[in-house]
Amino acid sequence: MNYKLVETFVELSKTLNLTKTAENLYLTQSAVSYRLKALEEDLGVILIEREKGFKKIKLTSKGEEFKNIAMDFESINKSLLDFKTSVFVKEISIALVDSINNYFLKDVYKYFFKDESIKLILKTEHTNEIYNQISNRTVDIGFVPRDIKKQNVVTEEIVNEEMIMATRSSKFNGVNHIDANDLDVKKLIFLYWGDSYINWHIENFGDIESFRIQVDSSLLSFELMDKESWMVIPVSVAENLKQKFPDINLVPFDKNPPQRTIYMISHTNPLYSNEGTVKEFKESIHSHINDLQVSRFIKTKK
Repeated sequence: MNYKLVETFVELSKTLNLTKTAENLYLTQSAVSYRLKALEEDLGVILIEREKGFKKIKLTSKGEEFKNIAMDFESINKSLLDFKTSVFVKEISIALVDSINNYFLKDVYKYFFKDESIKLILKTEHTNEIYNQISNRTVDIGFVPRDIKKQNVVTEEIVNEEMIMATRSSKFNGVNHIDANDLDVKKLIFLYWGDSYINWHIENFGDIESFRIQVDSSLLSFELMDKESWMVIPVSVAENLKQKFPDINLVPFDKNPPQRTIYMISHTNPLYSNEGTVKEFKESIHSHINDLQVSRFIKTKK
């Protein structure tokens, strides 16, 4: 069935006026009349009642019956046209713990955000939940601070990142390095950076519960920091936050600095529909890590 004929009838059923229909469709009135006649011949029924000398028309009972069919036809035709002309969107879902989600991957997000063919879904979750979602294939890629052996999950260590001390204390102005033993653990604002950092903390301070306050957001921890408190943060986080908080002193540890290890995890058999997108995202992750301007602190894993 010719779509133009149906389109004309749908418009006429709304206006019930030949002149208005012709104006709305940028046609002549004779063209409208011709299309309506052709549609009636095609269907074998009379759709409108015509009266000589009157521009306004009236639908017949068959016209009223066909009106809903015609509107459905028009809607389906529009959907087909939209489908034909639309960009195919690939979807990839990423689950991360908060400490990794902030700052470290923002440039990768920006890169994929520019690609209109990819829909990026980011979720902040706890480590165990991320492993479960990867195992169940409810998310495509996860970034976690711990290596947990789980069925159907591939774990790849992608970064060992050196961590440094951050403080607002003026006594560290111009200091090039610090010994952990010289720091007061009761003034520590504690963030969880993974197992390797926990081991370093226990080695230097003994009691893991001896810190002053624990938070789960690096940005919040900087907001809370006073002139006496201090914290340990990855260099990638430090360099970003330094731009927002120029009064912060960043001091490396002089020996055995703590490390943050980041693991990228995915399912052993990703969904076929997302396999190519997942591969592309992983390649971008490795490229991003290699391009980081903190090579003195970042050690990539290939």
